[in-house]
Amino acid sequence: MKQNNLRIVKNTIFLYVRMACMIVVALYTSRVILHALGVDDYGIYQTVGGIVGLLSFVNSLLSAGTSRFLTFELGRGITERLKTTFSTLLSVHIVIALFFVIAAEVAGIWLIDAKLNIPAEQLVTAKIVFQFTILTGFFSITQVPYTAVIIAHENMKIYAYMGLLEVFLKLGVAVAIEFIASDKLLIFAALMCASQVFVLTLYRVYCTRSYVESHWQYSCFDVNLLKEVGSFSIWNAFAGVSVAMLQYGTMLLLNVFFSPALVAARALNDQVSNAVNQFVQNFRMAANPQIIKKMAVGDYTGSKHLLLISTRLAYYLMLMVSIP
Repeated sequence: MKQNNLRIVKNTIFLYVRMACMIVVALYTSRVILHALGVDDYGIYQTVGGIVGLLSFVNSLLSAGTSRFLTFELGRGITERLKTTFSTLLSVHIVIALFFVIAAEVAGIWLIDAKLNIPAEQLVTAKIVFQFTILTGFFSITQVPYTAVIIAHENMKIYAYMGLLEVFLKLGVAVAIEFIASDKLLIFAALMCASQVFVLTLYRVYCTRSYVESHWQYSCFDVNLLKEVGSFSIWNAFAGVSVAMLQYGTMLLLNVFFSPALVAARALNDQVSNAVNQFVQNFRMAANPQIIKKMAVGDYTGSKHLLLISTRLAYYLMLMVSIP
């Protein structure tokens, strides 16, 4: 138990160092990007990204279930079952990602042409930028099982390193845009897409080399497992739709009724809000695998105890941030 608690503390420290660095760099990067692109272009980028974000609720359909079931099977220690679980969930996420691409192409282009407040001279650029965000969205959805594997193994060090690499790549993109004379929005979107796809690819390479269950086998598909994951994930999916509507749906409405400048202001506000929420999410991410693994081996008392203690600590962490 002491060893497990020590692991939670160590993982929490990794995640909090990651979070602190990411907040500082992300806020500075936003300022640099805003200065380099200008208010309108930055607002257009956030608006177009908001379409993909609104559809990203499909990413939350099975994300909680994926993390929970992979962690559970890892706790049980049955390797073949763990392999089947990973392959089944990755296959489903590939199907979800394809559905996402089709829905984004149909709904997104219609919104850009018919509803959104985008200057006529920027319409073609906005559509190209939209394609880059769709590509990023596809990779992000199919990434879910790989991230879940890293969290299940409680390898928060790699998770922290990858997060830091991503924000510093974004900072590099932001600085580079300052020296580009024309088509800044288009080049910025392409570089941002490339940096995110690069990081997600590194995740996959690391997982396939480090964890035996991370090798996808399309022939390994368990329908009964999928039903269990779907049943477990339904309420989380409802929450995901609600959050997507609140965050990204609001951005789209602001663009329809006002201007890209107001979308830019809202996007900066959301970054600060998300930073505060990370205080609790990071701690929960460190504690959840141990809670699930204890349940997997039948230690229900220990699982319940850790759940209650970690929830209380998460409450105080949020209180420390919220009151000031």
